[in-house]
Amino acid sequence: MLRLFLHGGGIFGKAVKLSAVILLLLSTWVFSQDLSYRVREEILDQFHPVTVNVSTHAVTTLQFPAQIQSLESDGFTQKPNEEASDFYISPGLNWVSIRSLRPGAVQNLGVVIGGRVYEVLIQTAEVNDFAVLFRFENPTRRQANIAPRAWSPLKKTPSS
Repeated sequence: MLRLFLHGGGIFGKAVKLSAVILLLLSTWVFSQDLSYRVREEILDQFHPVTVNVSTHAVTTLQFPAQIQSLESDGFTQKPNEEASDFYISPGLNWVSIRSLRPGAVQNLGVVIGGRVYEVLIQTAEVNDFAVLFRFENPTRRQANIAPRAWSPLKKTPSS
């Protein structure tokens, strides 16, 4: 058999060679497929909601830069067998995993961090995001140098 494969051995040998080449090309393509585009980084901004694609066949995880205080929305459940809902949600301290329970579902999710709400639009898509890594916007140098001050009428100013 090996001799037939190496020397061409007629139609059968050519078919085996062609099959081996196709199998090699397909396995190289499958194992070298870059899926990094399905993991992305987003800036948390109260005035600019982020759209996240989830699917009915895989989980998407959202990671936040600080502990989540609250998740606010309708249409999300932790008990998909007991409650009618659009999305299954599994929350952690600073992450949330979401899977769509029905095609075409769209819902906003309010994520409260540090007393501020950040809106995320969750929509069902054929190709889901694997993960969305949120971060706070880096403060400018001027903002970083300003110390928060509390004014009090009982406290005397340096010039008084």
